[in-house]
Amino acid sequence: DLSGSIFAVADISGVPILDVNSSGVSYFDGTVEIGTSTVATANAAADDLWLRSTGSNGITISSGNAHTGTIFFGDVANAAAAGFRYNHNTGDMAISAEDDITFTCDSALFTGRVGINTTVFPTSGFAQFVVNGAIVSRPNGVNDYFSYLKSNWADDGAFELGIEGVGTQHKFITSSSYYHGTGLNLWTSDTKRVVINSAGAIQFAAYGAGALVTDASGNITASTT
Repeated sequence: DLSGSIFAVADISGVPILDVNSSGVSYFDGTVEIGTSTVATANAAADDLWLRSTGSNGITISSGNAHTGTIFFGDVANAAAAGFRYNHNTGDMAISAEDDITFTCDSALFTGRVGINTTVFPTSGFAQFVVNGAIVSRPNGVNDYFSYLKSNWADDGAFELGIEGVGTQHKFITSSSYYHGTGLNLWTSDTKRVVINSAGAIQFAAYGAGALVTDASGNITASTT
């Protein structure tokens, strides 16, 4: 009869130390050390499994080409409260916490610099954080309305700051000249209202020649009279 415990070891007081079970699950009571090299003592908070070596060392998790390798952190109430997962089918690495995926990547580069959706950095070398795409800030709990900052490959609008509502973007500030930033443009209601050119002159888009005037409320407008 090979059901149940096949091989068991207990200490001199009869407390079970090792149990090899026919179910395929074996139990070991205590810590496990692999290797005998003299190294710094493992931290007491993480010494249940200790691989000791003065050379290269590591643990490998191998999975099928279309499957996922996983490390989970569990507690009394939750067997997968947090963890790391690598999907061999998609090539994505995910970090989860409280059962939610909090970070995923498939081509991130972390070598003192951070690239999001890119591994290409400016040749000048000063950039430490590069985003290929827009940076978005949204109110908590709102998905369809947010402010954004982005770069465009365009002579007029290389730099763009604005808001988006239900799929429509509205510019507030843009720059002129992708290479030199020779102008600054201010927008309202999707219309360019004010331009500050490379000489520092302020141009009002809706007015021709005239003088700047103010009203009783402090509003500044261009008068053609």
